[in-house]
Amino acid sequence: MRDLNTIAEEENKKKDAATLYPKEFGKDSEVYRAFSIKRGTLRNLHLAGKIQKYSVPVTGAKNRLALWDMKSIRDFIQSCQSDLPK
Repeated sequence: MRDLNTIAEEENKKKDAATLYPKEFGKDSEVYRAFSIKRGTLRNLHLAGKIQKYSVPVTGAKNRLALWDMKSIRDFIQSCQSDLPK
């Protein structure tokens, strides 16, 4: 059985990997978890040409999977922050 220190070290390694290698693409729920942007807002930003979305076919499924480009979302947020008055 693993002790608590080993479990804590493994969790820290996972967190470090997540910050070193951020996700390139994410589903609606992952974008909400990372940036607190809901699905409707994502859709409106995509229709305005502010962020990128990719549709990926899923084997055996009728619909396609929507994946959002996390880099374009980060770039959009940074551009909004640079527009703020100082």
